[in-house]
Amino acid sequence: MTMKKLFTLIIGAVFVLNISAQTFSDNFDSYAVGDYIGVVGTDWTTWSGITGSEEDAQVTDTRASSSPHSIYFQSTTANGGPQDVVLEFGGNEFAVGQFLFESSFFVETDNGAYFNFQANKIIGKEWALDCFMVNDGQIYFTSGDELMFKGTYPVNTWFDLKMDIDLSTNTWNFYIDDVLQGSWSNIVNQIASIDIYPTNPKGMGGNEQCSFYIDNFAYTLTPYTLPTLNGAVVLVDPINALTGMEKDVNVRIRNLGETAITSYDLTVEYNGIQSTESITGVNIASLGYDDFTFPSPITLVTGANNLVVTISNVNGGTDEDANDDAKTVVIDPIVPAPGKVVFGEEATGTWCAWCVRGHVFMEYMAETYPDQWIGVAVHNNDPMTDIEYDAGIDPFISGWPMALVDRNSGGIDPSSFELALLDRISEAPAADISIENIAWDWETREITFDVQATFNADLTGDLRLNAVIVENGVTGTSSGYDQVNAYSGNSNGVMGGYENLPDPVPAADMVYDHVGRAILAGWDGTVNSVPSSVSDAEVVTQSYTYTIPEAYDETEIHIVGLLIDQADGAVLNAGEESIATLVEVEESKFNRSIAIYPSPSNGIVYVRNAENTNITIYNILGGVVAQGDVNGSLVSFNLTREPKGTYIVRITEGNKVQTQKIVISR
Repeated sequence: MTMKKLFTLIIGAVFVLNISAQTFSDNFDSYAVGDYIGVVGTDWTTWSGITGSEEDAQVTDTRASSSPHSIYFQSTTANGGPQDVVLEFGGNEFAVGQFLFESSFFVETDNGAYFNFQANKIIGKEWALDCFMVNDGQIYFTSGDELMFKGTYPVNTWFDLKMDIDLSTNTWNFYIDDVLQGSWSNIVNQIASIDIYPTNPKGMGGNEQCSFYIDNFAYTLTPYTLPTLNGAVVLVDPINALTGMEKDVNVRIRNLGETAITSYDLTVEYNGIQSTESITGVNIASLGYDDFTFPSPITLVTGANNLVVTISNVNGGTDEDANDDAKTVVIDPIVPAPGKVVFGEEATGTWCAWCVRGHVFMEYMAETYPDQWIGVAVHNNDPMTDIEYDAGIDPFISGWPMALVDRNSGGIDPSSFELALLDRISEAPAADISIENIAWDWETREITFDVQATFNADLTGDLRLNAVIVENGVTGTSSGYDQVNAYSGNSNGVMGGYENLPDPVPAADMVYDHVGRAILAGWDGTVNSVPSSVSDAEVVTQSYTYTIPEAYDETEIHIVGLLIDQADGAVLNAGEESIATLVEVEESKFNRSIAIYPSPSNGIVYVRNAENTNITIYNILGGVVAQGDVNGSLVSFNLTREPKGTYIVRITEGNKVQTQKIVISR
């Protein structure tokens, strides 16, 4: 799939300066209908370099902005293509100067369109900008997995799309029919080519139907002349978040002069609060960059407010171009709808080298949005696989890692979790979901509970409740717990620290969170758990029972409740509850004088103050490795022949049962 991104950090190393202006245009009128553009247009090619086949685009006279001809792109597949047409911008990588791109588009009704700017001469290395024109009339620009702009475009009519980009100062302006729609500083401020690829993915809100025409294609590159001394603020990282969150202000400075910059001041102003930092001891070469994070985060307030970052006191004085000294971004944080929780399911596996990306973004979501996000890692073909859950998600994905968000769109990459949450979190939920009446039986390890839905509107249809059992802190000792790692050695960019770990990451160094242990009512939920017609404020409950296996740590178990709409399979809302508090309360009723130590251990495990007690020790797979009745002040168990890893100790005293973890490390 040619759209797969590498998620690398910017920036490319080749910049083009002091070149002559370059221009290119093509209205396709000099070609014959049916010609492949990669064959007759010498500047055009395809992603693979193979022209004149299904990957290429053909000239047509069906529609044209300026008669008689245009080129046509079409796809009806989930992943888009196979057309994939490329045009290089002069065969170089550009990160300074003025770049003007214009083209006429016609996107047919109920269809979408797409193109991207590549950052490097080596195509596929880094995407500078993605433009998604979705069938509902929404247009999205993303860069480095961040949303740069969201707006609308004209459907089923010709319109002119223009990008006027100052690469020197990283100012990207987007126009429709010469009317400015939006401006931003791009995450990846470098261009080398355009890739036109018909896709309309569900992950961006599309319907996988793509049909569009392009006419009057043109670009111009104008060079930039450096002054002697000039420091510029070229990027303030986008802040897309929720009201009340604290966010760091990350800034990128660029030396747009001939003289090296050795010191400067930075000032940030937001919500009436101003802060200035002095940066010294740097040596930013001409056209070089310096990144800075303000030491104090800002707290986001409701409403659209300007955040302004200004550079001053460059090398102890004033630089020669005040026009690029400040960047202003508008921060308009989202106000979450009360009770709304976004539910994500990630298809993953320890065998999947790219799935560490899912680990990183799932953990980021849990830490960043603890009250608005619930995530489940659905494992495939490894020791943590729940067969029913894996089979349920399989028809909705086309590979690993891939994820669903609220099950109301096609598979997306886990890196898009945050965009999906921000797109949904302000929607009022159909019902508030909670977990009620949890009971835990120490002897049988059985939990019973109710999933409760409190409805916020009158609704009709086939709605169903469901429950998912999730465990955090899962470890193992077998090779099946080794995590294959495509990011090892930084070969595919930075990825949450995995770039510093080996391939595979040994089981002893892996802890798996959000593991989907069971989906109690199958993929679709409990039939007839919700009446066909419910009223506002009506409360509906469904009871569930689950026996926690011995190898699972009950203190790490979470119960997730879901409300599912069978009309489209979407999850309307979710709720979550940990049973750790209940377990601790029940455990406190037992004889807490029993001690099992040490942990970590070299293999000799001691039990103290265990009178008339049975001790059973399990490995992480549930196998018994030691067992015995204990009646004494101090006894020991020899596990020196067992492999390193985590073990579960089950302590039974009459009808009282508790468990503890020990680690064999040697």
